Amino acid sequence: MTNDPTLATTNLNSNNYTIKTILDFWGSAVAVTANNNIYGYERFDPTDIPIMISHGTNDQTIEYSNALELKDIYTTTGANYVLYTLENRGHGPWDAIVNGKSLEELSFDFIVEQQNIIVE
Repeated sequence: MTNDPTLATTNLNSNNYTIKTILDFWGSAVAVTANNNIYGYERFDPTDIPIMISHGTNDQTIEYSNALELKDIYTTTGANYVLYTLENRGHGPWDAIVNGKSLEELSFDFIVEQQNIIVE
């Protein structure tokens, strides 16, 4: 058995799913590339899934330039994105606050906005 961390093998009760939003924490274009591979896309384009990118400027594990590269890709294609630059933070700063909000709050707000979810 191969190691497959996709929804196809980790959510065995459902074969129907659609990725609607990507939350990219201190990563790179790999998440979007994986999504494109799942759906058979071969390039970045305006139909790419909206992405929220959060990345520390002092990340020693995955350089901040990866976030900028991903932002540039999204800017070029016109696909929806937001980049939260975490000044002077390293890799995995879950306690980061941006504009008075935690990463969890920013993520929730991004998902709600991108998916037009009504929260009461």
